[in-house]
Amino acid sequence: MATEAGMVQGYEDGTYRPDAPVTRGEWALLLVRALRLPQPDHAVKPFADDAALPDWVREAVYQAAAAGIIEGYPDGSFAPTLPVTRAEMAVMLARAIGLRPSETALPRYADAADVPDWAKEAVAGVYEAGLMTGRDGGYFAPRDFATRAEAAVLLLRVNQD
Repeated sequence: MATEAGMVQGYEDGTYRPDAPVTRGEWALLLVRALRLPQPDHAVKPFADDAALPDWVREAVYQAAAAGIIEGYPDGSFAPTLPVTRAEMAVMLARAIGLRPSETALPRYADAADVPDWAKEAVAGVYEAGLMTGRDGGYFAPRDFATRAEAAVLLLRVNQD
């Protein structure tokens, strides 16, 4: 479904690899496509690792940065080829759709104490909105890498409204 809608694509060999991790660059591209973000109307400060941005995600990364969806790390890098964690995915998604939770209390995940402070509001928001739930055993798994399947499901959930 997400492939038919043009939100996600498979690899050159025709596979989708649903259990493979999503990189930070891929997630930025997927959000830009799914939300049909416009081109930035102002210059965006380059990331310290600008040369590491693959050509196929460069434009989307800067569109997402201009829209306030993504930020770099404290050293100014974006690290586009690193897998995106579930906490990072929640933050980027919450920013992308302007999600604010009604309460900042986290759901009762078994690992709620492991959710970084910078992600708590977003994790609560995506949970309350029914967009992102935990994994087996009642865990959110904030430091685990998000999969391509999880990314596709999130985009479908966002676009069904």
